[in-house]
Amino acid sequence: MEAASVEVNDVNDKGQTMCYIAAKHNHTSVIKFLKREMNADVNQPDASGWTPLHAAAAQERWQCSCRLIKKVETSSEATTLAVRGKCSS
Repeated sequence: MEAASVEVNDVNDKGQTMCYIAAKHNHTSVIKFLKREMNADVNQPDASGWTPLHAAAAQERWQCSCRLIKKVETSSEATTLAVRGKCSS
């Protein structure tokens, strides 16, 4: 039996990537790893159009939100600006 190959930006049945799920569940270290080591697309939206940043910010996951916007241009300027007040310089 051969193991299935999974790519970092593959999605589940809801269109969610590993980065999206990590953000939704407040796994900051996973987001850091996915960004730095796996070159994950942190702006890839799910089937509803929400990005990992939307998922994190909607649940007030500020550490995850800050990790997602650190050194990354996001597709949602409004959400980014709202979250920036929660991130330290």
